[in-house]
Amino acid sequence: MYWKDCLFGSISRRVGNKITNDTARLITKGLWQQLEQFEQTEKQLLAAAKIEAKRYPEIKLFEDVPGIGFISAATISAILETPHRFADKRKVWMYAGLD
Repeated sequence: MYWKDCLFGSISRRVGNKITNDTARLITKGLWQQLEQFEQTEKQLLAAAKIEAKRYPEIKLFEDVPGIGFISAATISAILETPHRFADKRKVWMYAGLD
């Protein structure tokens, strides 16, 4: 998240210095605080999801596919639910939208 800190920190300083209206400055400050709170919540939810994902070994297997990250792997796992219901792996990939 380093790039976000650099980018938003820079924008925040530039925008904050140009806002002269007290109400607009207050609104802008509130929006930046909401963004920071959202990012913190996002980190907490991602950490909790990764802990929960340890119960599903197929998620790790999906992550081993090049270009598939944790979120995509968990989504594929949730969509497929029971991949053994498919006749072959091609049908699984087609169902998951990865053909």
